[in-house]
Amino acid sequence: MDVATSGLMGLGTKHHLVPVEAIVSEDAGSITLALDQQAVESAPAYANPHAGLNEELQRATLEHYLHS
Repeated sequence: MDVATSGLMGLGTKHHLVPVEAIVSEDAGSITLALDQQAVESAPAYANPHAGLNEELQRATLEHYLHS
């Protein structure tokens, strides 16, 4: 799942992959993750969320969450 994080006033948006297994609840328009903000923001970021994801990024993301 793609999670976008941004800095002040939406500047510096970064996209991070988060495993769907991290979803603990869903409400109208929002989700709750079993991960803290630091874990998500320290995950590998990818520049273009509209492009296909390469295997290297997927592997690095899995490693990140396995060791967090």
